[in-house]
Amino acid sequence: MQRKKLRRKARELQEIAGIMQEFGSIPNVIPSELVRNADPIGFIEATLTKMEAPFEKLLDGFDQSLRPTLILTDPFLFWVIGVGNRRNIPVASSFPMSSTVLSVFCHVDLLSQHGHFPVDLSVDYIPGVSPLRLLDLPSFIFASNHCIFHRILDLISWIPKSQHLLLSSIYELESQDIESLKSELSIPVYTIGPAIPDLRLKTILLQVTITMNSTI
Repeated sequence: MQRKKLRRKARELQEIAGIMQEFGSIPNVIPSELVRNADPIGFIEATLTKMEAPFEKLLDGFDQSLRPTLILTDPFLFWVIGVGNRRNIPVASSFPMSSTVLSVFCHVDLLSQHGHFPVDLSVDYIPGVSPLRLLDLPSFIFASNHCIFHRILDLISWIPKSQHLLLSSIYELESQDIESLKSELSIPVYTIGPAIPDLRLKTILLQVTITMNSTI
């Protein structure tokens, strides 16, 4: 009952502000954080195979007037891009790591061709990327389980199928990598860094919560 009151009050505040929003969630179909560390591969597979159907059901449940006009997703959940394309909803892939890491992902086949896996040496053949040590890259790139490697390949094959790419990088710090990605990808690429939380948001959220509680 309390949740219904909060949702109703939220709608009233949105109408006053001229903003219409509807919130929803999907069932918790992935392993609990209490056990997922024991089987990280199983957790990854669950996010890629068990969330799509409830997500589509969530989209079907929205009022037509509040139909999503854009889906923002982590491209590691590449199935979201497929959902958006089937429903003619534009998808923006927001890559959570640096543009340098994405450039390495896009050319991970070069690492394989050169036989360069976790060794303490520098490589200089990745377009747009300055020479770097392989050991400075995320360790899961070199995971012994081939599942991770194949999921990276899935990631880079799906990103061009989205309509936008957002990078959490600061352009001035990684301009060479970013320009290289722009030249290789057929979709608009935007930098939104530094992508860090604004400490003022916590205060604003607290003020909104107090306002809502005082009017219930």
